[in-house]
Amino acid sequence: MESLRTALGRFTSGLSSVDELRGGFRDYLREHPEQRDAVAAWLAESIRVGRVSPALMVTLGDLLAPQKGGPTKTSSKPANKGATAAVAGSMAAAGTSDFDLTIYPQPAVRSPSIPVAPAPSAKSAQGKESRFGPVPPRAPARLLPAATRRPIDPPTAAEPSEVELTNIGLTAEAMAADAEAAAKVGDVLDGRYTLVMELGRGGMGTVFKALDRNREDFHARNPFIALKLLSGAFRQHPDAVLSLQRETERAQSLAHENIVKVFDFDYDGPHAYMTMELLEGEPLEAWLRGPDFERATPERKWKIVEQIGAALVCAHKHGVVHSDLKPANIFVCTSGTVKVMDFGIARPLRDIGTESNTTLFDPGKRLGGMTPGYASLEQWNREPPDTRDDIYAFACLVYHIYARKHPRGFILSREELENSPPPRRIRSLTYLQWHTLRRGLALRRRDRITSVQAFLLQFEPRSWFKRYRAAIVACTAAAALALLYFGVRYYQDFAADQALNSQLWPASDAPAKLLTPDQRRDIDDYLYLAQAALRQAGNTHSPDELIALLSRGDNNLLELLKRVRELDPANAQALQLTSDAASLFEDRAGALQSAGRPADALRLVIEGQRFAHTHELFRLKRTICGSDAEICRAQAPPTG
Repeated sequence: MESLRTALGRFTSGLSSVDELRGGFRDYLREHPEQRDAVAAWLAESIRVGRVSPALMVTLGDLLAPQKGGPTKTSSKPANKGATAAVAGSMAAAGTSDFDLTIYPQPAVRSPSIPVAPAPSAKSAQGKESRFGPVPPRAPARLLPAATRRPIDPPTAAEPSEVELTNIGLTAEAMAADAEAAAKVGDVLDGRYTLVMELGRGGMGTVFKALDRNREDFHARNPFIALKLLSGAFRQHPDAVLSLQRETERAQSLAHENIVKVFDFDYDGPHAYMTMELLEGEPLEAWLRGPDFERATPERKWKIVEQIGAALVCAHKHGVVHSDLKPANIFVCTSGTVKVMDFGIARPLRDIGTESNTTLFDPGKRLGGMTPGYASLEQWNREPPDTRDDIYAFACLVYHIYARKHPRGFILSREELENSPPPRRIRSLTYLQWHTLRRGLALRRRDRITSVQAFLLQFEPRSWFKRYRAAIVACTAAAALALLYFGVRYYQDFAADQALNSQLWPASDAPAKLLTPDQRRDIDDYLYLAQAALRQAGNTHSPDELIALLSRGDNNLLELLKRVRELDPANAQALQLTSDAASLFEDRAGALQSAGRPADALRLVIEGQRFAHTHELFRLKRTICGSDAEICRAQAPPTG
């Protein structure tokens, strides 16, 4: 089995994909079918001693199931490039390593509170005909009426610990039974949905392209839908069916263009399934590895980030935390629209177990599923859900989209996450963008940015006009000041400068405004960046760098102070920073004047007067222009 050990080693090191791993196991078992039990035992022992992730048992379970009548039969041919793909939770087990897979704790005993659906009845010869063959009479099993259902059992003391995170462990007999009972291409569910093509497999189940006969009867333009069917492995979990039902309910309540549309949840015999819209495109994880990523412009990357963020804003507004955001759960449509999907372990933002919520089912808590590479430290610690858990996963996605790699490498445990080095800066991002992304990636919840809206607002790329709007306004103001200077005497200049001081900023003695929590957080962020800009300016002696940092460059000090004083005109810290900036311009302009560089000194005087028209700045300006009027005329911006 040396070839299997090599394939498994490459996979766990991130050097091969799930498809390559499955291909290696499939080829080996084809050539050595008598080794199937030995391979299963070897894998089980590797999982027991912690050498590999338990998620592999579900990934490879169908290959290790005992076969009837010979070697494993290969699946039907995959669809051609460009074929229709569907939304699904974890569209396949694809990913470069286990850190990208959703894992669930192993169940103990099936809860008696959840009815087990009966086995499917024999197909009737009088079934309705279709292009895919005879259809059995529609006689699906149904959920019990709400009045007769027993409440969901609370979690027991035997709930798995964090070190027991694993997918559903299967015996050889269970895998054989599952293979026998699994729905296949060509089967018909509820006498309505014909399974046409398998689109992907995930932690919870399999997604098929299905023909909806009702739509076909009504001559719908597109009679096909996506059908998510619980896998036999996941059905072993006592809360699996309720998880799929709650996923349906939550997705139906989140009506948003960037969240996949879910139609219905139903049973057919032992099969629990959910129907949803069929989309054309590919999961984000495939997009990140494909040629479209290589050709993507910064604007295209931002549009993907913006749409994912919009979906999260909608979910959080409705009190839902996704809890499993990752590239496999994001779908990039050929139309350019981005869809967030798989709310299978989404969690409610309210207390579980209170009197008003005694029947509430919390799949994230009961199933314990999460994806190691995108789980926050608080999820590893099994803390109550918080929107900042999604913000951490969202920030990981944003980093991946802009850097084409995960910010913390391959994370498979809480210890690896805690000990991981800080993410390396992405040079293509501006200072404000990187500062925002770094706050989203903070390990501790308390250090993360507080909302997706705030993240998007600060991360959004600035257009040319937005970037240089302050400079354009400043140039216009400087031209007006220059005309005023040359049109009046010196004493009139001084009086005019004092009058203009009151026009630079909102009146600081105005009644204080009642600020919202979001506005207070924005003010704190702006002041933090303003202090950093002023400190950096104090360490430079170049007039050009000083002007860029304080009044002309991107996210300069003047622009940040204007934002603060628009919200809080009397903010004491902003007033002090304004005075400090004017004083810095005074000192540097005086030094340049003494060094025989009057032109540079005048530039700093003019820029300093955009912060405050102080007496010292006025005196320097009068001295420079008195000694060389030509310099003042040259510094005046052109008009007309």
